[in-house]
Amino acid sequence: MKITIYGVEYQNPDENLWENEDINDIPLTEEQYNTFLKGYAPDWECRYAPFFYNDWLYITRSGFWVKKFQYRKSLDGLYHISEHYTTDKEIGRNLLLEILIEGYFEPTLRDVALKLINPAHATKQSR
Repeated sequence: MKITIYGVEYQNPDENLWENEDINDIPLTEEQYNTFLKGYAPDWECRYAPFFYNDWLYITRSGFWVKKFQYRKSLDGLYHISEHYTTDKEIGRNLLLEILIEGYFEPTLRDVALKLINPAHATKQSR
């Protein structure tokens, strides 16, 4: 079975070989998580696109599934990564962090990633 995402045809993601991959958690608030679920279409400047399908969040590129993960809401009220998988296309690359910084989310999720990279950024923003 094939599915069409943003005008590009993909094989069913369940037909891929997925490898478990460790990734640093990137917690999201309820609003940020809901923004992430909406995703966005890729373009020339940002070729990776997040997409929600069958209870999984995916990162796709040019007709290929490259990452697969799930967030779960925790007792702290934030959504945390509970599972993360990769295909052989992007092993070892933290595409989630990249698309949070460079992605076309409305509203932007850039600050989520910048707080993880530079905790001082969070302090400056809260002043």
